[in-house]
Amino acid sequence: MRELTLPAPLLLLPGLGADGSLFTPQRDALGDAVRTPDWIAPASPNEDLGRYAERWAATINETAAAFDRDRPWFLGGMSMGGMIALEMLPHLTRPPAALFLISSCRATVALPRLIRLGSVFTGRMPAGLLHKVIRWMAVPFAVRDGADDDVARRLVEMARASDPEHLRWAIGAVAEWTYAGPPARSGERPAPPIFQAHGRRDWLIPLREDDCELVIDRGRHLINSSHAKTVNRWLYDHVTRLCGIDESGEPRVEDPDETVMRRPELATRF
Repeated sequence: MRELTLPAPLLLLPGLGADGSLFTPQRDALGDAVRTPDWIAPASPNEDLGRYAERWAATINETAAAFDRDRPWFLGGMSMGGMIALEMLPHLTRPPAALFLISSCRATVALPRLIRLGSVFTGRMPAGLLHKVIRWMAVPFAVRDGADDDVARRLVEMARASDPEHLRWAIGAVAEWTYAGPPARSGERPAPPIFQAHGRRDWLIPLREDDCELVIDRGRHLINSSHAKTVNRWLYDHVTRLCGIDESGEPRVEDPDETVMRRPELATRF
């Protein structure tokens, strides 16, 4: 089967504490069309997710303006990145052809109480201690999700490179997020379709099955890595279809569930 090279740009927003390397499995499989915009700094420690998304959308508008006007472009996000992508939609001057949510949620009601309680403790931590806790949690988080060595190493590197104050802001902003759904659009700007992929065993943002088109039975939170083939094919199928390309004759990629191994010994390596 030929490589799954995307025919149009796909901007993916990373989750809390992560950067563009989170989407290495997507870039490796789907090509240079997969891009990850750089985070912007919050305007204040109390800036809410909606206002933050509105400001970040200004830089996305500049990026999208440079894309080929004859082709659509696409937006997606993982975990917190998906929440921000939802909030961006009203502020994008050239709307994406579709929005992809990976291990994220469509409304505040999907967030577990654990996240809200956790923000109370992290808000009181000194920045240095919070940074140490995030670094310490990276490997157990990867192991619990069945990640391999490369994924665990990337999580550790992202945790080390993260800004403690940005982490503190992000945790609080997610915990205080109030969102009931994307705004309705009328006339020449209908709301783009939203497609969602989620792991049935996601313990960080529990599955709300009615919202999800793709549910990965053995998937946890890091499905873009643990089930990269499945997620990549899902993205590719939608992008090519919305670009008017017929891929119905292409061989399918089997779900890689059986190839995923959980290795607790990772905890001693980083």
